[in-house]
Amino acid sequence: ATVLEGHEITGAEHPSDDSMTDLLHVECDDEHGEHRRLTREELTTYLTVVAGAGKHFGTGGDVEWERWGLRAAFYNRYPHNRLIRLSRKPVIAQVQGYCLGGHNHMAYVCDFTIAADNAIFGQAGPRVSSPADGYFVPFLTKVVGHKKAREMWMLCRRYPALEALDMGLVNQVVPLDRLEAAVDQWCSELFLASQGCLEILKASFDQMMDGY
Repeated sequence: ATVLEGHEITGAEHPSDDSMTDLLHVECDDEHGEHRRLTREELTTYLTVVAGAGKHFGTGGDVEWERWGLRAAFYNRYPHNRLIRLSRKPVIAQVQGYCLGGHNHMAYVCDFTIAADNAIFGQAGPRVSSPADGYFVPFLTKVVGHKKAREMWMLCRRYPALEALDMGLVNQVVPLDRLEAAVDQWCSELFLASQGCLEILKASFDQMMDGY
């Protein structure tokens, strides 16, 4: 299972109280095309942490499910990878244990990846006849380079955390028992930055990724 955890700003140094939220009156068109006002939670959430609920971040999709569900997934308007990229909030992947297949590309489309020293990364699709296409395949070339991306996707090798760090696949490797503390430290540093500037920077990076 994958847990999405929003990190809310608290404390007097940030203007996130109810009165400020009421003054903002921020409105938007949501993913369903409905015009609405943003909630206080949406306004005061600076970032999202994506984490595995158990010993592992995740081992990818259910191949048996793909026999009947792949077509529906292919036409899914908002797959998880796209939701992560469309979010204007910074997204951190907190990875421990296996991070394979669909969970690997979920992690590498995040803005930051913090890994425990027992993390293992890799793709598995060609080994189990599970097809993959779409932007998240070539997206990896922007993360680790063209040669290494092809190696990961076509040879299905597995990469320990420190090797993943050398590749540029992760930002930091820490002992397993310090993983949450390390992620909290990254969150604390992001909290010091302007939320508006972070949103603009993320959009700018995405433009480069999309070839604009």
